[in-house]
Amino acid sequence: MKSTLVFPQQLLDNLLARLLADEGLETCAIFLARSAQRSDHTRFLVFEEIFVDPAKYDQRSIDRIVLSPELVHKAAVAARKQTATVVFVHSHPGLDTRPIFSKTDDQGELPLVQFFSTFLPDFPIVSVVVSSGGIRARIMESHEDVEIVSIGRSLNGYAVSSIANMELHNRQILALGKEGQERIGSLNIGIVGLGGTGSFVAQELIYLGASSFILIDPEIIEYSNLNRLVGASINDIGTPKVNVAKRTIKNVSPEANVECFQADVIDDASAEELLECSIIFCCTDSHGSRAVLNQLSYQYFIPVIDMGVSLTAKDGLLTHINGRVQLLGPGLGCLTCGEFLNPDEVRRDLMSENQKADDPYFTGAEGLPQPAVISVNGTISSLAITMFLGIVTELPIPYRYQLYDGISGRLRSVEHMPRPGCVTCSPEGAYARGDTWDLPTRK
Repeated sequence: MKSTLVFPQQLLDNLLARLLADEGLETCAIFLARSAQRSDHTRFLVFEEIFVDPAKYDQRSIDRIVLSPELVHKAAVAARKQTATVVFVHSHPGLDTRPIFSKTDDQGELPLVQFFSTFLPDFPIVSVVVSSGGIRARIMESHEDVEIVSIGRSLNGYAVSSIANMELHNRQILALGKEGQERIGSLNIGIVGLGGTGSFVAQELIYLGASSFILIDPEIIEYSNLNRLVGASINDIGTPKVNVAKRTIKNVSPEANVECFQADVIDDASAEELLECSIIFCCTDSHGSRAVLNQLSYQYFIPVIDMGVSLTAKDGLLTHINGRVQLLGPGLGCLTCGEFLNPDEVRRDLMSENQKADDPYFTGAEGLPQPAVISVNGTISSLAITMFLGIVTELPIPYRYQLYDGISGRLRSVEHMPRPGCVTCSPEGAYARGDTWDLPTRK
């Protein structure tokens, strides 16, 4: 069973700075984490810190720390109340290499294991040790290794493959570095919507060296798609869009792993396929599918790069060319508090055909064709891919939200912070709820 401990990036950065500030004594921190359980993988989503009063240490030295029973009980009660796992973190001061768990750590954890096996028998306890040289985690009882990931403005911590194709990607490695190239190849990338923007995204990712994909789109190719769908030909009419995207990927990299689902992400089973992704590209234009991916990002701590293209014509003349690329994830504002989701449209998209027929408020005015031009799709898709490189490699690209105006030729970066109390991206909402909440999908 694989386990991953996922920290919001700012929370982990603050934790490391605080615990490593005292080089003379071990320091402790305690967190709560909700779980997201798949068949062979558990993700622990860290969402809350429990205050550790230094006066509550029973013992504290440069190589040992013992917490008071009162503090341990406080953590256990909070975990039971919030249906959460307890994460104990402590430092190994004065160490400039990646730490390992010591025999003292092993002995100190025994009473914690005994207590929690009775008080919270269904929740494994996670132990973390940090030093100035790195960080390591394990399940306390079994000593099973736990991968540590931080997610926010960047995506850090995923294990990278040991070999990058130096010959194929030599020019790219000059810009991204070997580790950056390896990181791209190590990620499991979801693409939802394989039309005008999604087909570009798939093509650019495989050229960059990505190697594992989950593709979701319910539609087949129609004749009217051929002016903007990368990789499609007239012989593909009637073929699922995901199949054409898979062919594009395999033509460049036959060994790539590609899972295709001709399905709609607003259906529960389809959305669940994305829960093993490292990062997701939202290339769909429906409000319902965006609502699902928006909540999934914050509920399960999976970054989503959302993009949109809007061309407006009036009286036969194009008046507006607009595009948006936005990273969704912990510490960043979401589509809900940015007011990008129309509740009526979301409601309509999540209805079945029978529900639409029975709804007196549904007028049937959907599916109206919108202007689309391949060059604008390509511009926005490339902006999204470049933002992706800034998220997963050391490429110095700090922006996480961009707006494009094709008429004026302007591209500007903006900041969008989470709104307090937001139903999606705040702790009062879907944030880090994991499996304790349902996604807004059709069951």
